[in-house]
Amino acid sequence: MSVYTRNRDEGLGVWFREEILNALSAVDDANWDVAQHIDAPEMRLYRKGFEAAIKAVATAFGLAYAPLSSHSGELTTRHTTLEL
Repeated sequence: MSVYTRNRDEGLGVWFREEILNALSAVDDANWDVAQHIDAPEMRLYRKGFEAAIKAVATAFGLAYAPLSSHSGELTTRHTTLEL
């Protein structure tokens, strides 16, 4: 059994705000792409929890993030859903 350990002294470990927001947007886009095609109460509830998780990660980094479905249920571009 091998275990991979990453040297914590490797690199600066710095992330730019835009990179974090882009990652959150990519995950949100992927989830929204599936969720919008499944009209079931369970999916709507799952999506609400997913949105809460995405917003929590953004908040942990001190960022504001508006999930895709918070824009009247319409798909929007990344530039209109993210706030720097």
